[in-house]
Amino acid sequence: MCFLKLFMSGPVQLGDNDLHSQIDNLIFRGLMGFLDVAVPDITEELRDSSDGASICPESKQHGPAVQILSSYNPIPLSTNGVRLYSSKPQLFQKPTLVCSQTGLVRRAGVIMGTSIIPVELIEVIIDLVHDYPATLKICALASHSFARMAQAHLFSTITLDAPTPLQYPINSCQKLNRILCESPHLAVYVQNFLIFDGHHKSGYPREVLDTCRYEWVATEETLSKVLSQLVNLRSLSIRGSKNVMEWENLSTEIRNAILAAAKLPQLSGIELINTSGFLPLLKSVTNLKNIRLLNSSYASGVSQLASAPENQGVCKPFSLETSIPLDNPSLNNGPNPWLDPSALRSITLQCPIFPSETKGLFFTSLFTSRTLEHIQLHLPSPMPFSFLTDLSQFPHLRSFYIDFRGNDPTHRLGYVPWLIQLINTIPDTSYIETIAFQLSRRSPNDLLLFDEYAKLDEVLSRLALKSLRTVRAKVSIMGQDSAYRVRLPLINAQGILQIEPGAKWVTTPDRGCDLSCIMNGI
Repeated sequence: MCFLKLFMSGPVQLGDNDLHSQIDNLIFRGLMGFLDVAVPDITEELRDSSDGASICPESKQHGPAVQILSSYNPIPLSTNGVRLYSSKPQLFQKPTLVCSQTGLVRRAGVIMGTSIIPVELIEVIIDLVHDYPATLKICALASHSFARMAQAHLFSTITLDAPTPLQYPINSCQKLNRILCESPHLAVYVQNFLIFDGHHKSGYPREVLDTCRYEWVATEETLSKVLSQLVNLRSLSIRGSKNVMEWENLSTEIRNAILAAAKLPQLSGIELINTSGFLPLLKSVTNLKNIRLLNSSYASGVSQLASAPENQGVCKPFSLETSIPLDNPSLNNGPNPWLDPSALRSITLQCPIFPSETKGLFFTSLFTSRTLEHIQLHLPSPMPFSFLTDLSQFPHLRSFYIDFRGNDPTHRLGYVPWLIQLINTIPDTSYIETIAFQLSRRSPNDLLLFDEYAKLDEVLSRLALKSLRTVRAKVSIMGQDSAYRVRLPLINAQGILQIEPGAKWVTTPDRGCDLSCIMNGI
């Protein structure tokens, strides 16, 4: 039980240079994680015990899981394993199996000493270090059984960016192509693929990054070869850099490879940033559920946009996050004309500028879905969005976030009355659970409106008697936290008021469809 004592003595140091010490620690973290699910009472007993020897492995009440812990005694092996250090325990491998759910090759288990570590525990071990690539690489070297699962994590998300200059000769696309040619089985692990015309990595001097060969995507010969091997893609991201990436500027081979990837049945997510004319790509996706378009034009001209079908019948849940360039709103005034927003569940709208009437009409159409569950608005003022005056049209609404970013104090004075009017429209039968707001950024003027806050407090308190469970107020000025509690005494007494710092909201509604419309004011 010396290894159990080691595990219980403190956290595992993932930076340890001793390969087998890391593996031993990871195995016991995995075992304890497995026991948390399988036999939680025993896990608690193990953790509460100050001496591992006090656990009796022969006791029937502990079951086989604790017997694995007790009998685990790794010894040096000289056959059927890969010896890395002569004095360290080695890992065996069992015959291969094929997972019925994923189709990936699995091992039946790993023998360490006299004990068999089930595949389920290996999965827990590898999952624990998902965010530590260096440790995943070590796991991949420890055993063939570890290697497959570690590689699946290492290659699940791949980013290709601009080749560096001659003094730092790195071409990520050519390197990936070489790796996939040497180890073709790795291609099936790639699920999220990002092509970046710029360079996102840190560690290079600025003068080096300034000389990177941007716009490499248009001419890189190996890119089409790489794309043709990625048969298990779930999401595809294409990002321009200094200049907008034009669809027509890509080589024929690359365009054909991108269109072929878009037709993969499991591909459901597309991200386009700083691009133009990629309408053929969006039209090719057969199972589109998640779209992210930032500073991107759907079409390079009216003729290309007109060629899109009127309606592609996308009535299943989908996600759309889009930024509308201001240079040509007639071509970029919203999501694809053939996408049906009737099944939307979430809308996130960020608008640091005042939208024009044309864009206001577009956003009006977004708020017609009765399936909406989450609404998040970051607006400069409520005035251009006066169409949103009735939340009763969303019978399934569960969360509502409002953040006014305007700097003009004269606009802020209208926020609280508008918010009160809007919240008053929420019916008693509503399922709403969370309301969050931040009404000012640089001035506490709105906090002087005692009467208005008293009305807001009363409205929120009434909802708290129904379904409302959380009211989040974001503060950006020192001392506003106590000011909010003084001005909202009813919900503060009910224990549902949460005061948070004014950092950027990061909200993650439950999995499913969501629609995020982002206008970034280029």
